[in-house]
Amino acid sequence: MSQVDHNQKSGMLKLEHANATITDSRFMTSVQKAFIIMEALRRTEHGLTLTRLSEVTGFDLSTVQRHCYTLVALGYLIKDGQKGQLHRLAPRFLDFSFAALRQDKIVRTAALHLDDAGNANPYTAWFSLLSGTNLLYVLRAKGESYMKSLFSGRHAPLYSTAGGRAVLSQLPEDHARDLLEGSDILKITPDTITDIDKIMDEVRQASIRGYATAWQETRIGEVVAASAVIDANGSPIGAIHVSAGIDRVQRDAVEHTIAPMAINIAQLINRDIRNYHD
Repeated sequence: MSQVDHNQKSGMLKLEHANATITDSRFMTSVQKAFIIMEALRRTEHGLTLTRLSEVTGFDLSTVQRHCYTLVALGYLIKDGQKGQLHRLAPRFLDFSFAALRQDKIVRTAALHLDDAGNANPYTAWFSLLSGTNLLYVLRAKGESYMKSLFSGRHAPLYSTAGGRAVLSQLPEDHARDLLEGSDILKITPDTITDIDKIMDEVRQASIRGYATAWQETRIGEVVAASAVIDANGSPIGAIHVSAGIDRVQRDAVEHTIAPMAINIAQLINRDIRNYHD
């Protein structure tokens, strides 16, 4: 199941914040509505019709039509006339993604260490950032060919990922449990652990070992080890994930293969982050 499929089946496509209001006079609701529409489109595989956008956002059809027309005219949306007037995000957003990554000092630091790791190891390494109850995959070092179909920018839930458990292991236990209880926990694969107590057992093990693992819990045929990335205040902000095919790394070999790589890259990034303020 892809993360988009997971979002749709769990009801996450419905935007709970769509009708949120902020009373500050500087707040522009028209801008808010435009971003809510783009957020709704971000969560889909192929885009949405105006009618479906109205249903998802809670905005009336006229409001959705006007905003989409404007965003199409500005080049931020594409209207696909061959598929029932679907609206989807335009590639122009990639310019913003690149700029956001380029301007982030921590991302630039992670990129340097991932690049070095990719040149020296046969496995695939990712850097992710914490985003609510999910991780946002930001950077990837070259690795095994079966991972090439995955894009930067995808989300994955904390509960089923090694990186998520690594992040949770650096939080107070009650906070970690609150994040899990606030997640819509579904079986993404047959091996996904969905019992919160069992997930917390994995989180506690990660706290002891310095890394977390996930065995075929988000992708069939994949084993992942991950270690947390910590900001200058000591709070987890993301993780380094190192993955391999289960035909290449057996369970009893994780601690000698992909786990040390994840720990080493995370520690190098954490060291550099601390040095920002020294």
